[in-house]
Amino acid sequence: MFGRVSTLKYDVEQPTLFGNDNLLGQALSSFGLGGGNPGFGSGTSWTWGYGANYIVSPNFIIDGNFGFAKFFTDSRNPFLDEQIGLDVLGIPGTNGPEFWQGGWPHFDLSGYNDYGTQDSFMPYIRDDRNLQYTLNFNWTRGRHDIRWGLDLSRQDMNHTQPEGGVGQGARGRFRFDRSLTRLCLEGRPDGGCNKLTKTTSRQSFAAFLLGMPGRIGKNFLSVFPYTTRNWLRGFYIRDRWQVTPKFTLSLGTRLENYPIPTRSGTGFERYDPATNKMLLGGFGNVPKDLGVEVRDIYWAPRLGLAYRLTDDFVFRAGYGITIDPYPLARDLRTNFPVFIENDIRGAFNFLPAINSLSEGIPEIVTPDSSPGVIDIPLDVFAATIPGKFDRGYIQSWNVTLQKNLIGDMTGEVGYVATRSIRALGRRDLNWSPLGAGTAGRQLVQAFGRTANTNMTDPAGHTNYDSLQTRLQRRFTGGMSIDASYVWSRNIGSGFSDDDSDAGLQIDIPELFDLNRALMEQDRTHNFELRNIWQLPFGPGQRWGSDSGFLSHLVGGWQVNNIVSWYSGTPFDVDGPGTANCRGCSQRADLVGPIVRLNGIGPGTPYYDPSAFAEPADNTIGTAGYAILRSPRTFNWDFGVFRNFGMTEDVNLEFRFEAFNFTNHPQYTRGSFASNDVDDSDFLEIEDGINERVIRFGLKLTF
Repeated sequence: MFGRVSTLKYDVEQPTLFGNDNLLGQALSSFGLGGGNPGFGSGTSWTWGYGANYIVSPNFIIDGNFGFAKFFTDSRNPFLDEQIGLDVLGIPGTNGPEFWQGGWPHFDLSGYNDYGTQDSFMPYIRDDRNLQYTLNFNWTRGRHDIRWGLDLSRQDMNHTQPEGGVGQGARGRFRFDRSLTRLCLEGRPDGGCNKLTKTTSRQSFAAFLLGMPGRIGKNFLSVFPYTTRNWLRGFYIRDRWQVTPKFTLSLGTRLENYPIPTRSGTGFERYDPATNKMLLGGFGNVPKDLGVEVRDIYWAPRLGLAYRLTDDFVFRAGYGITIDPYPLARDLRTNFPVFIENDIRGAFNFLPAINSLSEGIPEIVTPDSSPGVIDIPLDVFAATIPGKFDRGYIQSWNVTLQKNLIGDMTGEVGYVATRSIRALGRRDLNWSPLGAGTAGRQLVQAFGRTANTNMTDPAGHTNYDSLQTRLQRRFTGGMSIDASYVWSRNIGSGFSDDDSDAGLQIDIPELFDLNRALMEQDRTHNFELRNIWQLPFGPGQRWGSDSGFLSHLVGGWQVNNIVSWYSGTPFDVDGPGTANCRGCSQRADLVGPIVRLNGIGPGTPYYDPSAFAEPADNTIGTAGYAILRSPRTFNWDFGVFRNFGMTEDVNLEFRFEAFNFTNHPQYTRGSFASNDVDDSDFLEIEDGINERVIRFGLKLTF
């Protein structure tokens, strides 16, 4: 038997550019200097783990583990104890009586840094708990090694955090975009516009000076802390069969169950797009599982084999299915009426939501939940899942050859691929066709509902294919080398990106195919080299004697290297023209060949800008998503280490480390000044990241 208990407590302050006690400075530069959440934070984590092994017989073993983790975090934005929107700025409807509603409202200007509380989800007080239990049985009989068992996991969240929806924030948010001060060149009978003048980022600032936002809103928690309870259950069996001395076959499967998550004592909430009603689990006649139909069991088979062609040459292959384990509690945790968020926009893209900030944000009213089926205001955000929910899955397979080479080297080459089928993600049900604008949104047409309405369902698809090679020399004779090269492609039409909250670029069903593009994490080429070299000088080494001051001075040194070279990150080219639709992200027209000019700095674009043009209004540009890449990255991290054994019990270690040793310029997609064809600095690289850092250190151990 064994056990472990640990705890960690921390306090942190993340200052803004002008300090957390500077009222005006906090509004102008509310992002933290280190990139984290500005303000003050504290927290404590506890983990408990216990396990036991029991040998029933020499060929039958039982092992089990029980673990529990509790994480408490309290992170608060600056000026949380002041109602700046109400008392300082005098804007009605901002802030509120609860402690988590204090601070600056958020002012969002297209093309400029935001003002006010940068992170609209602040503050957050989270008490998260995770319980996991596993029980395994291992039976060896003849050539078979059979293992089976079960694992249970429960994830609990207890949060006070105004996060969710479209990010309006607990203090209110005002968004000023470029369309608000455009002129209409061709009007429509319904009051819309078929053609508008071109835009620049200056127009969003003009709308800000006029106090005319195109979109406003605020959120409110009617229950805090709100809770989630999420279970995952699994059973597996695997047989590793030594068919012959050279051939090993592994066969197995997992059986998994993912029930609809609940809250503590009640169920979640789900929007019904057929009736424009909210169903509240555990209230009235609505069951705790919201009546959602799910599979009782998901089956995930796995197959693996290894065949030794010769004593130093091995062939391996494998295939498996993994069920998408994404917890629905993540998306449903803040939903109406536990979480209430209004989202108010102008009737058309070029019309303001309100004519003056002095009008403020309308009051949010908390409804009665007891009937179980309730109305939802037309301008309040809602989330939902399908009435019949079927999870997606990931197929993966690989074929690999591995061989021992000369000089204690091992070489490996293989094909590795995955297919993500029906990946889970979010899409807006309240989309509108091209050119239809706000008035053409689906739920506006059906019920007059104007707010975003997110559906979490399995609709995405991604493909990953790669050639993976590796050359390895384990630490022998004072040196190790590990070099790898991957040639790959990751393309998809789904939600997968670098963010679990990501949605589709285009929610219009008949245009789903336009979402297909390279994923953000795609790297065509990726070369990595890792090396440790113990220099052959000093006592006991190739060059050096066992005594003498000089021998001890030059001996004991170790050099480490990590070298990386990989392709840049894909990114989009935006178009300023309006597609005049909801649930679609505009992009530029491609009007010529893509030519890389390799320019760095102002006035010298990296790509030829003439290949792109502004798309016509009421259309989606032809350029495609993620068709350009940032420059490739080269990085060399170098280190020198030396241990000085002062006595038998005392050791002194000297360390010299240089990150980006050559100070090679590194750029990402964020290094481009603009990816909008209408900006004067379009496709120009204005800054880089990761300048050289040199660090010296001494560590004394005793």
